[in-house]
Amino acid sequence: EAYRLREKISYHAIRIFTLKAQPDLVFSWLKTSLQHHNLGLTATEWQKFQTLLTPAQTTLLTALKSGQTIPHLAQTLDLTPKQVTSKWAEIYLLAQETRSEKESA
Repeated sequence: EAYRLREKISYHAIRIFTLKAQPDLVFSWLKTSLQHHNLGLTATEWQKFQTLLTPAQTTLLTALKSGQTIPHLAQTLDLTPKQVTSKWAEIYLLAQETRSEKESA
């Protein structure tokens, strides 16, 4: 039950607080930052996760990992910042699912 509550809090932190206010703070707190923690995935999970991504998701993930900002990516990809944020949230949640598979096994 504690694990389920943690996942619920993580999900809402990502969907509401993180994507709109302080993403670096929350990712550091959850130890799931892209640059420092590979979204909280082990090396094996990271490899598996990357095989699940579409080419567009891989491009976005690579750009974000290299430090590009959402506004810059929105302009580069001809999207709105909200669209980029939404796509980023999908990628992050896919990483959480990949991590959850290991923990539930």
